[in-house]
Amino acid sequence: MDKPVRIHCNNCSRETNHVVRATDTVVSEDTDYEGGPVGEKDTFEILQCLGCEERSIRRTFEHDAYGKGIPEFYPPRISRRTPLWKDKLPKQVQAVVEEVYRALQTDSPRLATIGARTIIDLVILDKVGDVGTFVEKLTALERQGYVGRKNREFVAAVLEAGSAAAHRGIAPQVDDLNRVMDIVESLLESVYVLEELAQHLRQTTPARPSRGKPMDKP
Repeated sequence: MDKPVRIHCNNCSRETNHVVRATDTVVSEDTDYEGGPVGEKDTFEILQCLGCEERSIRRTFEHDAYGKGIPEFYPPRISRRTPLWKDKLPKQVQAVVEEVYRALQTDSPRLATIGARTIIDLVILDKVGDVGTFVEKLTALERQGYVGRKNREFVAAVLEAGSAAAHRGIAPQVDDLNRVMDIVESLLESVYVLEELAQHLRQTTPARPSRGKPMDKP
């Protein structure tokens, strides 16, 4: 077995050891600017995570004149898991969430960031309605208790990033895009998921005994 390589695993959400399960190499010949022969090599490898056993493809292109290129991965390493609770979201919100995660998996950071802004707009529309500018919408979201003051600032940062991607074509770095998604996921979970969990806890937690009343013995 080949020596394991350490790369990011989308399924484990961290770097893990991978082994190469299969390799296919295509060798061809190109010409340089003087018409001389130049060799090219395109290598495809199927990698398997030694933790979760998820498989991915690594492509490496080599050129005699330019050397080895940066490996490409399929799906790209920028991708992250779709939240397990996405089925609890309203259908329209859920549809956009799924599109955003497909954009992440195809290495489309601008589309993902614009989609993140759209998700927030849909949440606002669902919970407080179309009440004016984004500032007014965020104010209404805060007044009705869906976000706190600090969380409102976080949501505003996502809206600004989405605006920069949509109107100025700015592509966020991987870390910034992950921050955008962290904020969006936190908002969705707090608005649509946690209330149901809290309600279940309220129903299953025994009531506090009245003062002076002895507790039941086991």
